[in-house]
Amino acid sequence: MVPGPDSKLSDTSVLSNSVKALASHIKSQNQKNAWPNGKQVKFFRFGNEPDNAQFWKGTKQDFFETYATFAKTLKSVDSSFIIDGPGLMIGDINHKDSWVKDFLEYSNKNNAPVDLFSTHTYSPLPYSFYKQFSMLQTEVNKYPNLSPIYGAPRISNDEWLIMFGDVWSGSYSKQFDTAWLASHAVAALINMVDQGLALSTAMSGIVSDSDNCHDYSLIDCEGDGKPGFY
Repeated sequence: MVPGPDSKLSDTSVLSNSVKALASHIKSQNQKNAWPNGKQVKFFRFGNEPDNAQFWKGTKQDFFETYATFAKTLKSVDSSFIIDGPGLMIGDINHKDSWVKDFLEYSNKNNAPVDLFSTHTYSPLPYSFYKQFSMLQTEVNKYPNLSPIYGAPRISNDEWLIMFGDVWSGSYSKQFDTAWLASHAVAALINMVDQGLALSTAMSGIVSDSDNCHDYSLIDCEGDGKPGFY
């Protein structure tokens, strides 16, 4: 995973040179089979909620240009590298602040490859996942040559789970400490896969500060696993 800078670089050649050096090293290691267990590094994520001012300080145009620099440089080293981005916070195309259409249009116009087009989703309603990814699938299919690997980009959700109460809104929903959460996750995943989802990374993790834990995680505030599924 290669995260983007906090805001647009004044000289994109700095980013380009850095990405080229890193990508060239990774390609060399792949060719030498130098990674542990004979594995190869092929997958790169770029961006985390650039439509959220907490993570991106520049403008929308700044991010698009920065992404294009990264993507073009990475692919120039090895066209088989897979790029997942931009990890938009707002995946609903009809939302007034959505970047979805603008990002895809910019990338297509400027020949910036997109292999996996990623957004994030939090909702207590499994159908919300179906609806969002149905619209996203329709949208990416408008760009049949945007990915040199897949043609039309495949859709990805690299951060998702339920959102109902949570500390962000001033409450913690104890019912999500039960198997109720797992059943929701299964239903949401089925809805996304049915609409062509190619990559899923559910949000979870262990926190040391109980004041900052989240009710939607598969780990509770004490770091213990909730009733899960396999």
